[in-house]
Parts: sequence; C-alpha cells; structure tokens
Amino acid sequence: MSWLTWRQFRSQVWVAVTVVAVLAVVFAITGVQLHHLADASGYPGCISAGLCHNFISAVKTNGLYPFLYNTGLMMLYVLPALIGIFWGAPLLARDLEAGSYRMLWTQSITRSRWLTVKLLLVGAASMITAGLLSLIVTWWSAPIDAAGGLQMGAFRLDTLQFGSRGIAPVGYAALAFTLGAAIGLLTRRALAAMAITFALFLAIQIITPIWIRPHFQAPVTATTAIAGPNFNIEITGDQQMRALAQQSPVGAWILSDEDVDSTGKVIYLRATDACLQRSPEACQDYVLGLHVSEKITYQPADRFWPFQTYETGIFLLVSLGLIGFSSWRVRRIN
Repeated sequence: MSWLTWRQFRSQVWVAVTVVAVLAVVFAITGVQLHHLADASGYPGCISAGLCHNFISAVKTNGLYPFLYNTGLMMLYVLPALIGIFWGAPLLARDLEAGSYRMLWTQSITRSRWLTVKLLLVGAASMITAGLLSLIVTWWSAPIDAAGGLQMGAFRLDTLQFGSRGIAPVGYAALAFTLGAAIGLLTRRALAAMAITFALFLAIQIITPIWIRPHFQAPVTATTAIAGPNFNIEITGDQQMRALAQQSPVGAWILSDEDVDSTGKVIYLRATDACLQRSPEACQDYVLGLHVSEKITYQPADRFWPFQTYETGIFLLVSLGLIGFSSWRVRRIN
C-alpha cells in the first residue's frame, strides 16, 4: 500500500522538493545579503528606539527585497490552500470516484490501512513542505519584521505576517490537507471536493485572524490623558480628527486605538476651522478643553510564540478530529 501511494503521489513530491530547493537557494543567498544590510543600518539597535527608517528605506531601494518579502508572505498563505485542494481533496475521492477502492479492499488491504497509509504519508509530506518553507521565509524576513515591515507598523504579530511565520503554516497545512481528505470522502467526487475545500479553507483563513486569534489571551489596554503640549493631532477627514497622546508599544498588534471621554465612552472629535487651517495653539486649546484620553487596546509583541502555539495546536486538534471522522466514514462506505 505504501508503494502504491508513493506511485500515485511521487510526481507531486518531486515538484514540491524542486520548488522548495530552488526557493531555499534564492532566499539563502539574498537572505545573507539582507542580514548584512540590516547590521550595516544599525539593526537591531534601531528597534528599541523605533528608528529603523534607514534600514527599511535601504530595503525598498533594492526592488528584489520587497518582491521576495511579499512573495514569501503570499506563498505561505497560498501553499496550505494548494495542499488542501490538490493533495488532500483528490487523495481519497479519486479512488472512490473511479471505484478502484473495491479492488484494493479485496487484496488483503483493509479499509483502515488504506486510509492510514494515505493520510500518514501525504499528510507528513504536506506538513514538512509547509514547515521548511516557513523556516526559510521566517529567517529571511526576520530583520524586516522586527523593524515593522515594509510599511513600518506591520510587525510579525500583525494579521498578515502572523499566518506566514513560525509554526503556524504547519498547522494550516495539516488542517487544509485533512479537511480536503474528509470532504473527498463525503463527496466521492474529486472536483467537487476541491471546490468545497477551497471555499471552506478560505473562510477559515479569514475568520481565524478576525474573530479567533485576538481572544487567545485577554488584550492589554493603555489609556493616556490628552494633557499639556505633548500630544499630536491627526486630521482623518473633512470634519474629523484624532488626538494622539502615546506611542504604540513596539511590535504590538494594535486591536483598537480610540479617543474616549472621562467615562470611557468612545468619542469622535470634530475638526474645527482652527485645526483645519493648521493653527496649532487654537487647535490644542480646543482639544484640551474636551478632556479626552487616548485608549489603545493591543496584544504585546512577546505573545507571538504563545499565539503561534495556540493557533497551531487548535488546527492540529481539528485535524485529528477530521482524521477520526474520516476513519468513521470510511467504515460505512459500500
């Protein structure tokens, strides 16, 4: 059974090995150059001071670095989806659709062995592929992520960066693969399973960072009163503005940044003529008279690895549940 699975899957394996090998060479060569550039630009000392603009500017000057940075990020979101669609969904559905499973199950190969070998071999390949690619991209991107990303504010705990760093892609790959395999068992049609897997996994990638990840731990809240001359005013619209009294914690994932009144209620400041006409003293007097505070709600940067563990652990548990469902389902196939 192992030999048969390898025969069916070997072309995908060689494609994955080739792609990962080529990417490893490209990212290794450019990564060494990028880390040298970071050292020459004052990294990592600039991080604590929040003054990594020189390094990021140097990175942007070389068009190859932004291209590889964005490519690595995109690949680690697309790869798990491709694994689910092209490796997971057809894996079992193909035999069921063609009817070849009947011959296999009468050749001393039990249903459980048929399922176990396929899930174990291809599932391991899926997780290893995602893990290796994530290892390469995480190492390569480390200086840029620590400096706040190409846009100076997108640290590795940020919504986009998080899912393409560390061990999270391994969890995503495992979930996508087992989800595709389970759907293939249900539909018994490869194309239908591929389409459904794509839709469901896309929904998971959207729902997780918006509604699940922010609640892994209770967020931290910091409130600073707008007082004295040490605050900034930001015009956000024709008749709206923000009063900013504090710097966001370095590397934090900002969940909300709002102006509140003395009771803690969110308020929206109206931009007066003085503020719109850039009359600093008059505008400051107006804001001070409102007695507002700036309230920031965030997840601290040091929660990156705990959050990675939580999210990956959840996906692996769900994957085990899907394997259990698949095992139950395969025993009921006629």
